[in-house]
Amino acid sequence: IALRLSKKMLIWFIKFKKGKHKTESAKFGTIFKLLIDILIYIIAGLIILNYFGIKVTPILATLGVGGIAVALALQDTLTNFLSGFYIITDKSVRIGDFVELEGGTKGYIDDIGWRTSKIKTLGGNIIIIPNSKLAQTTTINYDSASKRMSVLIPVSVSYDSDLEKVEKVCIDVAKKVQKSFKGSVKDFEPLVRYNEFADSGINFNVIIKVEHVTSQYPLKHGFIKALHKEFKKQKIEIPYPQMDVHVKKK
Repeated sequence: IALRLSKKMLIWFIKFKKGKHKTESAKFGTIFKLLIDILIYIIAGLIILNYFGIKVTPILATLGVGGIAVALALQDTLTNFLSGFYIITDKSVRIGDFVELEGGTKGYIDDIGWRTSKIKTLGGNIIIIPNSKLAQTTTINYDSASKRMSVLIPVSVSYDSDLEKVEKVCIDVAKKVQKSFKGSVKDFEPLVRYNEFADSGINFNVIIKVEHVTSQYPLKHGFIKALHKEFKKQKIEIPYPQMDVHVKKK
């Protein structure tokens, strides 16, 4: 009865977790079904031994000592397993989420296994990381809340430039790019924010909004090409890194 109940609960749990998270629910549901089955068989075996008058206290003590020895031998494996359980139950990251790890690794969570997790990069490579490290590292989950995000594109112009004209040109180009590229937020009003008097020119950011973090790459590509072409047409100079040296004569 206990085995059948645990099986029914597993089936209900997997059906309840619909959508893209159903795979991870099925995987960890299967793991816990196996652990529950083992526990039920151990309890049943102890009850049977007790029924036939065999003392189970020494057996329990032996199992306790053996359990400690096994836990010490498999410390890393158990740590990764429990970390994987923590990741799933905490729902900080899920299969299919696009994440960025503390070291700069970016990609989709492809799989969360017993011991390791797999991250699929945009280039198609698979990065395998232990669950304990994934649970401890600082992670940006771009799919945890709103998938929309602002993209800051750095630009620099010469000190001789008319900043009002530069701002207008950048906004006009950004609007055209937003309308023509898939993945951009069409109704967002692009922004220009000057932020630095740099060594070679005046630096600023053009701010555009995209539907998802992965949409920023083709949008940046198109915007830089279009802006470079328009700057040439409007004779707006993009400065090269340079240093002017003035020599004073006595």
